This record gives sequence, C-alpha cells and structure tokens, in this order.
Amino acid sequence: MKKIRWGILGAARVNERLLPAIANSPFGDLVAIGSRRANAAEECLEKYQPNLKGKVKTFNSLDEVICDSDIDVIYIPLSNEEHAEPALKAINNKKHVLIEKPITLYSKEVQAIQEAANKNHVKVMEGFMYVFHPQFDRVNGEWWWCALGYWALCGSYDQAMLQPKSPINCHKKPPQ
Repeated sequence: MKKIRWGILGAARVNERLLPAIANSPFGDLVAIGSRRANAAEECLEKYQPNLKGKVKTFNSLDEVICDSDIDVIYIPLSNEEHAEPALKAINNKKHVLIEKPITLYSKEVQAIQEAANKNHVKVMEGFMYVFHPQFDRVNGEWWWCALGYWALCGSYDQAMLQPKSPINCHKKPPQ
C-alpha cells in the first residue's frame, strides 16, 4: 500500500500531536512543513519530531509546500480567515486538502473550494474529528436503539476564543 505523503502549512501548536501521529503511522509520511516565519518550520520539526530532521523538507514559504511534487495531501491549520486561499492553491495543484475547522468563514469560499475540488478530482475534508471519535459511535448507536429514552432535543456547542493573527485580515470584506 502506498503511503500518503503529507505537507503541512504553518508551524502551529497542533503540530505537537500531528507530527508524531504522521511519523508513527504505517499509512503516512511527512514530506514537508512550511511557514511564513523564517526558520519556524525547521524549529517546529526540531521541537516536535527531531528524529525526522534531514528527512523532512522545511520551507520559509507556504507556496513551496503546495507546489512540491512529492506531496499528496496538504494540511492547513492556519488562522480561520486564512484557509481559503491556500486551499484553492493546493487544490489547483492537484493536492488533496485537510483544513482545520471551520473550513472557511464564508459560504462563497466553501463553494469555490468545492467547485475547484470537483474540477481537479481531489478530496477536501474539514478537520472535524468528533464524528470519528468512538464516543460518537456509541451515542449514535444508543440514539438509534433508543437506549437513552426518547429525545426531544439534541445539540452541542463548541467555542474557542482565538485572537486573529492580523486584525486587518479579520475585517476583510467577504468574497463577492
């Protein structure tokens, strides 16, 4: 079985868990990390997966990761307002894309991503892990069989207060 070759955009804190997960997976190889901050990708690799130093490419650019022909999938853990542009670049470079939630801030950007993915025959997924958690299967099974009784309402709420990287970006106008 061919391993999935991953490229990561950004030296985000999520890499603390992501790098070892990819490195220890029989299904994936980490090929590259890119960051706009000088040397941040290299520092991230050194901090979270030092045994891969020299085996994983590090770039001071996101575009270099997106354009790397050795990569199958791009993971985008950037700030929420920064998801659409690199996702579209990756898709148009025939890369599959995993984007942290929310996929974008605007429905028109989601539509553009979906259309580009269909046109380029690639998969796009939002990193919404809850539906893959074993507890979700259990609750779904109990709901189906009414083991918890009859439900009148079910909902969930998830909120994380994050400061945007750039106040300019968070005030940009939605796409037309």
